[in-house]
Amino acid sequence: MTPAALHGHLHWLQHPEGRLTNHTAVFNMVDETFKQMTSPPVTSKFFADLLAIDKFLMASEFTNLGVDLWVMEGYGAMDERWELRHRVVLPWMRGVTLERPLLIEGGNDGDVIMGTAYGLGVYNVKSKTFRTVITVKPPDALLLSRNMLRESLVPHTFFDNQQQHPTCLPLFHFLS
Repeated sequence: MTPAALHGHLHWLQHPEGRLTNHTAVFNMVDETFKQMTSPPVTSKFFADLLAIDKFLMASEFTNLGVDLWVMEGYGAMDERWELRHRVVLPWMRGVTLERPLLIEGGNDGDVIMGTAYGLGVYNVKSKTFRTVITVKPPDALLLSRNMLRESLVPHTFFDNQQQHPTCLPLFHFLS
């Protein structure tokens, strides 16, 4: 399970070693220490996941008709609590047996990407709008990757200082 990264901490809905508890495991990347925080009040962690959106820790839970999005209020304070903020209906879930989500991911622009074997859509938590990207009907199914790539890497100065061999083509390097 991929952790949600927020405020210098990694958050796991389930303990990284696979144990189910009533707490969320949190790793402080500066102090390199673990602690626990209250888990969101989801019905089943099997259908739930954590994500970081717009400086908020959120929990998603796939339901019979869509996705519930919970927000952690008062993050890090003594009175932190989970609040149900969004209930998103996924049109392709009507009449389909509940299945484990294939994809749920958020970004700093407020978009939450939601996908199952039968559809892919985007919900914006700021505008509270939903847009279907693609749907299929059984027996067809989508093959979605759980890997999300972001353009967040900063180029290392090492690459700026490299001398290009005069006979090399751009993007191709040959050993001499």
